Amino acid sequence: MELDPTLAEPPLRRPRLRAIQGSRFVVGMALFVVHLLFYAMVAGMHRTTTVDDVIQLGRSGVTYFFALSGFVLTYAGARTLREPNGRMLLRFWAARVSSLWPIHLIGLGVMLPVYAREIGRRPLAGISALFAHGVLLQAWVPFHVGTGLLTLAFNTPSWSLSALIGFYLVLPGIIWFGATVVRASPRVWLGAAVVLWGATFTAAWAFHGDAAADWAFHYFPLLRFSEFFGGTALAMALAGSGAVLAARGHGARRGVGTAVELGVLAVWVATALTASEAPASVRFATWSLPTMLLVIWTLARERGMVSRALASRPMQALGELTLCFSMLHFPIVYASWYLGLFDDIGLLDTGIVAFSLALAVSIVAHRWIELPARRAIRRRADAWIDAHLPLPAASDDAITHAA
Repeated sequence: MELDPTLAEPPLRRPRLRAIQGSRFVVGMALFVVHLLFYAMVAGMHRTTTVDDVIQLGRSGVTYFFALSGFVLTYAGARTLREPNGRMLLRFWAARVSSLWPIHLIGLGVMLPVYAREIGRRPLAGISALFAHGVLLQAWVPFHVGTGLLTLAFNTPSWSLSALIGFYLVLPGIIWFGATVVRASPRVWLGAAVVLWGATFTAAWAFHGDAAADWAFHYFPLLRFSEFFGGTALAMALAGSGAVLAARGHGARRGVGTAVELGVLAVWVATALTASEAPASVRFATWSLPTMLLVIWTLARERGMVSRALASRPMQALGELTLCFSMLHFPIVYASWYLGLFDDIGLLDTGIVAFSLALAVSIVAHRWIELPARRAIRRRADAWIDAHLPLPAASDDAITHAA
């Protein structure tokens, strides 16, 4: 997620992690490819080992997004969240709502006609499912809508937002407890992340082969919490150790930095390609996490040419579109399958058409829906907070809002 100005602290402003911002769209494209290949197989494309490898590489991007969300929010707002108060918490959560819900509701509305017949046939179940998706609870319950899983109904990628909402609710408490109550050192933060990851990995392995376990370790937010916490712990550890981020390398250092970045990305690919050897319950939630944290740390340092490319202005602009692209590409890929494009023009041409259309829709939605809705929600939230939780005369508000 982008570095959120609602958590910025002007006297102690941290450098913007531009490579991290640019990397978001690359991972969003990987998820687009996953859905494109899925519907190509639905349309009759033969499933090969290469296709499976590409899909697994793309799916590891979900782990990257979860870990990155914890990392970026903690990096941007850890000093404020150490001592939370009612005003700060409400503004933090309002900012999260304003960031996720507008585009989520657009994606849900676009896919609603697909489920109109099922809702008409079973109104109570259909309306209940629609409500669960509307309030982003679909990843928390293993119910079905017709023959499909509730978690993946309507706009399938939105299940990840359902998990993020749960993570956002507990993030202030985690930072407050670790930084203020326990006063955890960088080693303690990283140790806690390793323990939580190890416990999740062990449980996933112990219950592998069970259909309920496969669902739970793939989608259930509590069992994917180790990814979000891993990003949070990494940010807290780096802050506590005084590590310098976003300090671009020069000369020979840039060459070394580039080699390190390419090596880490190669590890990412290798990790994804070996995931097929692990049970489904393991590879969904825990297999890639250590590698994803290594990638985040490497890109946040911005020492090589890979991070320099990701930090370029075009990639920054695309990074801003990531949420819209991630949520709105799925209806377009689905429509491409429904209209028979895979059969008529083939996988490559369908991918080009679907990607171009998804990018154009994302630009429009970001400019004319996401940003105005975000500002409107935050203005209303600020007004309500100021009216019901007035600031004490002797204190300053810790959180500033930017357009």
